[in-house]
This record gives sequence, C-alpha cells and structure tokens, in this order.
Amino acid sequence: MYTAIVLLACLASTLAQRLTEAENYQQKLDWITRYNTAITTPNAQQYIQNITLGSQFFTEDAVSRIDVAGIFQGARHNVEYSFGVWSPAVQGSSHLSILPYPVSFEHKSLAVTGNIAFSTVLAQFYQPLANVTIPVGLATTYAFTDDGKIKAYDATVLNSQFFGAYLFESLSPMLSAVLGANYTQADVYGFIGNLAAPSICQIHTQNCTGSLAQYSSQDECESFIKALPFGDLYQAKANTTMCRIIHQNMASVDPEAHCPHIGKTGGGACIDRNYTGWIQDDQSVFPQPFMYDFAAQAQSNWSDLGSLNSTNTAVVAASRTSAASNLAAFSLVGLAAGLFHVLAM
Repeated sequence: MYTAIVLLACLASTLAQRLTEAENYQQKLDWITRYNTAITTPNAQQYIQNITLGSQFFTEDAVSRIDVAGIFQGARHNVEYSFGVWSPAVQGSSHLSILPYPVSFEHKSLAVTGNIAFSTVLAQFYQPLANVTIPVGLATTYAFTDDGKIKAYDATVLNSQFFGAYLFESLSPMLSAVLGANYTQADVYGFIGNLAAPSICQIHTQNCTGSLAQYSSQDECESFIKALPFGDLYQAKANTTMCRIIHQNMASVDPEAHCPHIGKTGGGACIDRNYTGWIQDDQSVFPQPFMYDFAAQAQSNWSDLGSLNSTNTAVVAASRTSAASNLAAFSLVGLAAGLFHVLAM
C-alpha cells in the first residue's frame, strides 16, 4: 500500500509540472498574439493616438531591436515604432509612403522557457498603392515580465534582402507607365527617391521648427534627400532615403525624438555603419542575454524549479496542451496497472 501511495504522489507531481508547462506555453502564445493583433491595422491607430494606452504592452525601460530598423529604448519609443511606423493614420494621405502595413499574423513556431519565448510568424502586409498583400516572415525572441509586459524583444525580418525587389515588382504596372517597359532597379530607386523627398521635407517643414529644424529650407532638404542612396529594406537603419521614409512617419508624433532622424546627420538612427555596427554593437543594448537564469530561479523560488527545468523548453505545435492531457491519461493507465500489481502482491 505504501508503494502505491508513493506512485500516486509521483504521478501527481509529474502531472502538475506538465500542466504548468502547458499553461506557461499557452500564456506566452496568448501574450504574443495579443501584441501582434494590436499592431495590425486598424487596431494600431488607437495605441499611437494614446501613448499611455499603448504603453500597457511594455515596461518603462523596455529595450527592443528590429534588425532592419534599429534599436528602440523605453516604453514611449517602443509604442511609437510598434504602432506608428506602419499606421495609415500616421502616414496620412498628404505624403508618400511606400511602406505596407500589417493586417494579419499566422504563428509558425514557438519555443518557451520561463518568461523567455521565441516565435516565428508569417505576417501579411498590405501595400495600398499596388493593392497587393506581401508575405513577411518574422523571427522574434521576447522577454516578458510576470504580468505579460514586454521588457525586451529582438526581431529579425527573414530574407529582408529580397523584400525591396518584391515590393517594387508589385508596383510594376504603375512604374511601367512612368518609366517605360525596360526600367531598371536603379530607375525605380531614383524615381521613388525623387517622389519621397518632397514628402519627407514637407513633414520636416511642418513639424521640425525652431531648434528642431534640420534644414534651412524645403529646397535644401529635397536636394539632400535626392542625393542619398535609396536603400533596400535591410538598409532601413543606414544613411539612406529608405531610413528617412520610415522615420518621417514619426516626426509628427514626437518631433523632438524623430526630427534629427530625417535630418542630415541621421540623428544616430539613419547613419553609415560598418559590419560590427550592424551586428555586434546592436547586441550591446540589451541589459542581459535572452537566456533563462535557472540558478537564480531555483534560489528565489524552489517550488517552481520542477516546472522550469530543461524539459520546459517547448519547441511545440499548438497541440501542446492536448499532448499533456494525453500524457496524463497514459500515466493514469500506467498507475492503475502498477496499483493492481502492488495490491495483488
């Protein structure tokens, strides 16, 4: 009988850990889904129009990076870039923006350990000028607080080097009418750059006044922008027109922070970078690696150690919870057999 009790206690402990693992996985999936849903159009508009409302997703000292776009520090800047860059309401109709905006996300994979999660999604971005939807793959590592706020994330746009060509290919009917049938990519970049310059500079004239002014006149601004290399999406944090197209959208929301980004110096955002500037230096902004500290967790809360061991790293499909239930059923069958054997002795 004693042996049966021990078996039952072990089973109860195992099932509790498995359920905790499944619940933790589902919780992180819910948190990521909530954030991705918020940044889609038209949902994003409410958060960029009310920064306090948008701040519910981030800690005050949140740090994040999107490999093609740059580093964002603090809750306010994370709200601005998460919800404002892509928002048609921010882009408006008075200036050119070739940027598509997200309309949906589909989860492809998820790995969870404690409050660290790695997610890949297939997003659909809508480009209104061409009236096309463009697939975009995103791989993101998140660090959450216990109450679901993002304290850090590191996102990579998959195969971003091909994005520009695909985007401009979708605009080919319009471009052919203007540039002729045999236009080159250089023709496209020159054409779009010339269209973008008046738009960027109008935003500057309207919002970057007084000490925030980056150019002495509209003409000076346009001449500078037109002389820049246009850049592809993966050069959206380099000294390019593409970088300034992204940052123009935010100059009307937060001129003090974003006017320098569309100026001549690039304000630390749109600047020339070497290899280490692209790869190594960016990583230094994160206060700690995206790795779960098992030792610290064990010292602070021994009761959670069992549910946060190496088996809690879940590279799983959405059926993880049902798998845990199946395990429970299987274990109960095993327990019944074991009890029968013990009681028969």
